Amino acid sequence: MSLLPRYKVPIMTESQSGKYLTFNDYVLAFDALVGASVLDRDLTAPPGGESEGDCYLVAASATGAWAGQDGKLAQYVNGSWRFYPTPSGFVYWVVDEAIEVRVP
Repeated sequence: MSLLPRYKVPIMTESQSGKYLTFNDYVLAFDALVGASVLDRDLTAPPGGESEGDCYLVAASATGAWAGQDGKLAQYVNGSWRFYPTPSGFVYWVVDEAIEVRVP
């Protein structure tokens, strides 16, 4: 599968079957990554009571549904979590702290 170089999300390739599935993944990733705003950056596990589209930066030593996803962007979609790498230099608005955070 081919990935975009900076965002590391899948892109469609020639003669790929199920193109709509890859395209849907692509659109969901950009919903999370472009103009990124996260609710919190200090949690190691989902807080509970998530709403569709909620995003968090996963803190180190993550557990539960976020185990192994340290440092990634977690997005709640269709009742489950999706995880995306956080590109170096990317800026996020952290809602609970009302600050911008740049990824090293």
